Amino acid sequence: MGNRAERIAAGQERIKAAALNAMLSKRTWWGFSSGEYEDLRRAAVSYMNVHKTLENRLEEANKEENKRKSNYHHELDAVVKETDLQQMQSVSARLRQAALNYLQKKLPDFNENLLDEHVRYPQGASDYTKRRIDVAIDALKLARQGSEIKEVELQTARDNERQAAADQQRHSQERNPDLIQNQVQPELQIRTN
Repeated sequence: MGNRAERIAAGQERIKAAALNAMLSKRTWWGFSSGEYEDLRRAAVSYMNVHKTLENRLEEANKEENKRKSNYHHELDAVVKETDLQQMQSVSARLRQAALNYLQKKLPDFNENLLDEHVRYPQGASDYTKRRIDVAIDALKLARQGSEIKEVELQTARDNERQAAADQQRHSQERNPDLIQNQVQPELQIRTN
């Protein structure tokens, strides 16, 4: 995972989550789904929906026709903000916890720090159970990457917000020249006194 405060990152995360959700759904026999597995599926859907909503907001706000409209006031909608990063962190933490709960139920000696090593399935586990464990591990890997906000992401989000606020003010002044005149007049009065 790169810098989630970049505009394209929401779409990339939504694509990953959609693939994960498809695999979770494929590995489900409704009559045999445990509560932990269903929690994992719901957490993956939440993860996907948060990123999909953000991706849609960014795409809409960054359309050229919206940027050209004289009444376009939503520069802040066109960037990833710090609150967006916090929401991403929250859904990542939920997905991580749901994956851990499922894996710890199926693999009592499961160690999150040994994710990259070969998984030792429970003795006598069916292929169905093994595939569900595999997809839960994939969910955990995806969630671990986003469960902390990196300093570079925070800095980028703050820069995004600062630039968007400046753009918003500039556009507002371009659309309303009287506002500029009203702001300049008090300075002139102070200098003449």
